Amino acid sequence: MGRLSFGHMFYLGTGPSAVTLFSEHVSQSSLLAILAVLVAGALISFAVVLVGGLGNIKGTFVSAFVLGLVMAITGRYWGPAAETMVFVVMGIVLIFKPVEV
Repeated sequence: MGRLSFGHMFYLGTGPSAVTLFSEHVSQSSLLAILAVLVAGALISFAVVLVGGLGNIKGTFVSAFVLGLVMAITGRYWGPAAETMVFVVMGIVLIFKPVEV
């Protein structure tokens, strides 16, 4: 306990250097764009899991399919609101979904 193995030292040493090397060759604006895409994807994934039910794999698959259709249809007719409609549907489902106690 308390001893670092070679693997730990390797990751502790190479992780920061890889980040530094990556950040030198990529501009700050593109890093922010990558971060924005990752955050948006995480929020949509969170909405999918909430609509499908926490711990319900089948419900999550169904909600992913339905919310994907909602995004595709909304994006076809009103592009900027495609991601927003996911959260509108999530709000409607959370209002009317029965709570299991």
